[in-house]
Amino acid sequence: MQTFLYLTTIYLIWGSTYLAMRVGVMDGSGFAPFSFGATRFIIAGPVILLICYFMKKRIRITASEFKKLVLSGVLLWLTGHGLILWGEQYIESGYTALILAASPVFILIMETFLDRKKPNLYLLMFIMIGFCGTAVLVLPRLKGGFDINSFAVSVIVVGMISWAIGALYQQRHKTKLSTLAMSGYQQLFAGIGFFLVSIILKEPFPHPTSTAWFALIYLIVFGSIIAFTVYLKALATININVLMTYSYVNPFIAVILGYFILNEKISSSTLLGGVIIVISVFGIIMKKGKKVSA
Repeated sequence: MQTFLYLTTIYLIWGSTYLAMRVGVMDGSGFAPFSFGATRFIIAGPVILLICYFMKKRIRITASEFKKLVLSGVLLWLTGHGLILWGEQYIESGYTALILAASPVFILIMETFLDRKKPNLYLLMFIMIGFCGTAVLVLPRLKGGFDINSFAVSVIVVGMISWAIGALYQQRHKTKLSTLAMSGYQQLFAGIGFFLVSIILKEPFPHPTSTAWFALIYLIVFGSIIAFTVYLKALATININVLMTYSYVNPFIAVILGYFILNEKISSSTLLGGVIIVISVFGIIMKKGKKVSA
């Protein structure tokens, strides 16, 4: 039941953040990508730590914990999320979703290498089914004439790899801090990194629109405080291959939300892609759904 609640929260909330991220950095929003990230995480991190303080959770960290939290925060948020956020300025969201759908494959390859074990062919089959489901879901939306920014694609791929490495590192290098405190520190350190990068890149001072502010607040409350904290809890209790199925489900959630909120059309390819994704997720959960050792 706990696994179901964790996955449902991550699927629904992170699926909805696709739109919020796009709104936050699109032309005319008033936010450059790294200044947007800096604002989000420099607010979210201290707010989470303040919540920990009032809940009487430990927030003092050791030197060892500091190193782990800085590294995981940078891998997950600065070079992971940050590069993806930057790339979304130039790449259709459908292509971004398709690139990120490759992350479970990369995770499986890394686990095979780190644990010196043979690849699980059953698991690989369902991971590839999930990737194909995402392709069926998003590719029809990308038909037409437009240029693909190859550099932006490369940046998003690096961001995807960084997030995957950060997730594996987080699962294999635990601290004794509460999940909430870890979330707060990781986002605080990432926010400082975003701020420094924004200065180095000489991004313009933000002049956000009201819509961009709304997107920012949504990402802080739901994306950072709620969903990421649940994500860290899930990393500690759920097999990472099961957890990474959000890479397939989130684009499908985004399409469904677009139907209900923005009156976007749902095609037969959308339904077929969704069915394939469900089959993939079901197969992965049936194989790896139990708690695993990190």
